[in-house]
Amino acid sequence: MKKRAIAFGIVFILIMLQCFSTNAYASGKAHYGTYIKHYERNSIIVEFPQIRGLSNNKKQREINYLLEHEVFSYITDWFNFWDDTKLKDSDILKKISYTKDQALEFKCHPSFSNNHLLSIRYSVYAYSKGAAHPNTWGYSYTIDLDKLKVLGLNDVLKINKSILNYKGKVIFDRDTDSKPDKGTYKLIDVLNYSGLYTNKEILNGLIHESVCWYITKSKGVSFFFNTQNHDEEFVISFQDMKKLITAPYLKKLTERVN
Repeated sequence: MKKRAIAFGIVFILIMLQCFSTNAYASGKAHYGTYIKHYERNSIIVEFPQIRGLSNNKKQREINYLLEHEVFSYITDWFNFWDDTKLKDSDILKKISYTKDQALEFKCHPSFSNNHLLSIRYSVYAYSKGAAHPNTWGYSYTIDLDKLKVLGLNDVLKINKSILNYKGKVIFDRDTDSKPDKGTYKLIDVLNYSGLYTNKEILNGLIHESVCWYITKSKGVSFFFNTQNHDEEFVISFQDMKKLITAPYLKKLTERVN
């Protein structure tokens, strides 16, 4: 009888642990902490997230390396574009240590996290000596913590022409004279507010990610894009586009939302 009671107790604990894990998985909670690490050299200021608290130290180091590497790889591309050079990722810290003609700030805003995903939104400020004005833009990436890879939009959503007709909220518009105004619109009307592109061109832009995206704390996908006179974010909730979601860790979230 005693052995049976112990066995029952173990099974009960395992069931409870499984339920707890599922709830955390679906609620967007994570069993780790995040903090912001700062890197500063001359007029280059970079923030990037790091995690702590994982029981698997090796995996934690791998995740933190990926979080850091993704940012500095992007910065390498930026310098190569602006200076017309062919820097490698391994050269970028040396480049940053002596450059004085560029000011660059990467401000990190961790957005969504659970035990499987971490989504990061950046605001970027850049100025090069002699330029008429500075530039600002957005940048983001979302990583799969299980597979240790940066996700593409087509890793989480089924991208087809139907996505263009989904409605969402425009939550930020720097230029108040631009169209569309703040409100609820179809994605196609926001992405193609000037009417210069075909639906196929817009769809290809989403597939090849010329439009940035990240997962929001309110459980949706935010698309954001920057042009000279128009800068917006456009959010579609998971609940509204649940038919397009292919990632199992996001399907779990829509089950809880509904």
